[in-house]
Amino acid sequence: MKDPESSGVTVIELLVVISTITILLAVGVPQIQDFAVRARVSEGLVIGSAARKAMRETCIGDPNAKIHDPIEAGFYFKPSKHVANILMSADCAKRRMWVGVETRDTGAYDDPIVTYVVLPSQGGMDYEWNCRLVQGLPEHVPADCRPPNR
Repeated sequence: MKDPESSGVTVIELLVVISTITILLAVGVPQIQDFAVRARVSEGLVIGSAARKAMRETCIGDPNAKIHDPIEAGFYFKPSKHVANILMSADCAKRRMWVGVETRDTGAYDDPIVTYVVLPSQGGMDYEWNCRLVQGLPEHVPADCRPPNR
């Protein structure tokens, strides 16, 4: 037979469960929010990748081209839910290229802005792009876009 006084949950057991759930939420919720922001920012990085490809193809096709607008590189962009603007600039003859990605409505306090700057390789027509975070928190962008001290 069960002791009628020993059935149920004690106050201490209840407090332990509540405090455990509180700790898990305190640690987990910010991580989930950062993950959601990174997912929204990745949309812009994918579009930026397409812009870089269009710029590269334009420079290969016309080594003396100067690009000041995405349309000049044959890249047509319509703002999306999380990408406000794509900016481009290039002087193909000097192998100076720049692509900027402005995000919006990502859920971050400061919506990230990322730039890609080309680093010309030794000879050849290959381009190495260097990603830089202009605005926003480093944890909201891929590791290669973060400042070196992080």
